[in-house]
Amino acid sequence: MRAIILVLALSATAFAGNVKSWVLEGNDYELGLDQSVVHGGRASAHLKSLVPQPRETALLQFIAADAYRGKRVRIAGWLRTDGLQMAAVGARVETADAGHMFAYGRDEVVGSRGWTRREVVLDVNPEAQRIAFGAGVWGPGEAWIDDFTIEVVDKSVPTTDKLPRLPEAPTNLDFEAP
Repeated sequence: MRAIILVLALSATAFAGNVKSWVLEGNDYELGLDQSVVHGGRASAHLKSLVPQPRETALLQFIAADAYRGKRVRIAGWLRTDGLQMAAVGARVETADAGHMFAYGRDEVVGSRGWTRREVVLDVNPEAQRIAFGAGVWGPGEAWIDDFTIEVVDKSVPTTDKLPRLPEAPTNLDFEAP
């Protein structure tokens, strides 16, 4: 099966902390584009903490799940960090209102690191409406984010789903098992 790869590039045209197609969830970090620190291309997203003890913040993009329903996808991105407690590439497969998550995963880096590729592999439920993906940051410091890809992969590639899997049938309903 041929893999479909979609390269999602950060736009080089941004203003006042706004990066086209991306949403910043949280306000303890400043968002901008950096044209001097890049993994590839001409710009990377740059997050810098504004307060001494910033809360978790995420830079996200939301896409329709239509093209990926019933498939397994690998979402990867490149991170570079300076002084952060932690940063991660993450993704969620959701209903349209984010009221229910079908799958969730994140791949973390700790502390200061040079450019590091992180990836998440998730199954896209046939009922999914959207996929949210991006990068999260924790603690004071800076992060650069660049060169995301979404790729359909074969079912032989293991998932990195972090949601607990529930049993398929009830057990010990009479409380007799030790």
